[in-house]
Amino acid sequence: QSVLVAHCMRTNLELTQGSRVAFLLPNGPTAVVWIEAAKRSAIVFCAVAAGTAANSVASRLTDTLASYLIISENVLSIAETAIGIASETAQIRGVLAEPEVLSAPAPEGWLVASELLAPLQSLIPLPAETDSDTFMRSCWSLVPPVAVDASYPLFALYTSGSTGKPKGIVHTHGGYHVGLIATTAIVFDTKP
Repeated sequence: QSVLVAHCMRTNLELTQGSRVAFLLPNGPTAVVWIEAAKRSAIVFCAVAAGTAANSVASRLTDTLASYLIISENVLSIAETAIGIASETAQIRGVLAEPEVLSAPAPEGWLVASELLAPLQSLIPLPAETDSDTFMRSCWSLVPPVAVDASYPLFALYTSGSTGKPKGIVHTHGGYHVGLIATTAIVFDTKP
């Protein structure tokens, strides 16, 4: 699924290496799919917890210069308020909503993920319909990962704000992967 989302980000949303997006998603599979798609395309992202207040979301949209806000679940009113607050200072080109968010038609200018992704389903064979090598080659050829230096920005996280305004901290691809490898080795006792 993340390969199709990455393809959608590159083609439908015209996001390229270095583009910035914000995710207002609950922890779960949907967030993982979008994060992996952004990583594959070297799109810098800011993951905002689904319970974050609208003014804090607006601040992150402005700080990160996000061009899209991707939302899911019960954050529609927060997203609408945040976009309103940030409209003067942010560079939001659109909001992409997962379909379960919308009980009515999407607000003007908003996109619905399922409508963008449905036509792409046929681009990659389902894993159950083919062998794993063919499946992986299809994914790789449709959306090859963008190669970046270890110091290239991956995502921004924000401090708690307990001593003032929350500060954004940019994490790099290399730092993230070193941490991931170290954690995997310690927690799961993996070997080379």
